Amino acid sequence: MRRKFSSNTPHEVSASKVIWLSGEQVSDLLSYEACIEILEEAMPKVSRGDALMPLRHGMPLLDKGLFGMMPGALTGQPGVFGIKLLSLYPENPAKGLPSHLGLFVLFNFEDGLPIAVLNAGALTAIRTAAASALATKYLSRKDAHILTIIGTGEQAGTHIEAISMVRDIREIRIWGRNVKQAEKLASEYAGSVRGNFLVEEKIEHAIKGADIICTVTAASNPILAGKWLEPGMHLNVVGSGVPDKAEVDAECIRRSRVFVDSKSTALALAGDLRRPIESGDVCEGDIIGEIGEVILGGKHGRISDEDISLYKSVGVIAQDLSAAWWIFEEAARRNIGSVVTL
Repeated sequence: MRRKFSSNTPHEVSASKVIWLSGEQVSDLLSYEACIEILEEAMPKVSRGDALMPLRHGMPLLDKGLFGMMPGALTGQPGVFGIKLLSLYPENPAKGLPSHLGLFVLFNFEDGLPIAVLNAGALTAIRTAAASALATKYLSRKDAHILTIIGTGEQAGTHIEAISMVRDIREIRIWGRNVKQAEKLASEYAGSVRGNFLVEEKIEHAIKGADIICTVTAASNPILAGKWLEPGMHLNVVGSGVPDKAEVDAECIRRSRVFVDSKSTALALAGDLRRPIESGDVCEGDIIGEIGEVILGGKHGRISDEDISLYKSVGVIAQDLSAAWWIFEEAARRNIGSVVTL
């Protein structure tokens, strides 16, 4: 059953007290199933203009990584605003650390009080995969059974779990540059997710005959070629969220019915779209619409089973805000988290 947001906070807060929630607590509170439903309500708000979403800003940290800042607000119900502060260190997984680390600070819109601080890495991991699952629900064929994951990082596992929530996945193929890492990922999820796992050494083999393809890599240049695509496929293009990186080539865009989370954000930040637009291979008009418009019924997603659909996920602050508010209410209801004095 979908949970409706309330306009009142369920616990007492003051100008000096805030709920703090760890990554483990965030993961315990926010299931993929719940997050998919939360985003199903949030994305229409983006398309209706009920979200304030300035472009995120990234500050390079020498040759180490990036410090990202994402502010925003939801102006309807619930009325909240906040900011995600996130460090992106691509080499961290080799050290046994997450590549995304940081905090999400949530404020009450009515009086401006800070009300919660959450582990942003856990929040981002869940909501990113849930956003892909939501797009898969609306854009992929209902009889889609074969899932291909391109990449073996943190988002690979979360996408396996989330996509399995919206489609009857019977076969999961994994491709990564490091075969041993792909085998490790398959072994890790084989016991918790239904479906037969296959590790492919060639990306073309992983894609052939697949129904759903998720690219979750750190690739700077396209690794997925449009000539490999087959009628009926659905693609979630997730890994590249900056203008100078792209996972798919121009032919992937040309051959697909393309949808995004936010058109303005995607045109500003998505290298997968900016590159072919700037080269003249495609145009802005080739983006059919936002996933929120599909949910609202204003845009048609898949018209036929032969269509190739593509969802370019950049990630927008409205997703974080909606999920963070739900976590805040659920934590208060279950008396989870530490209340600290600022």
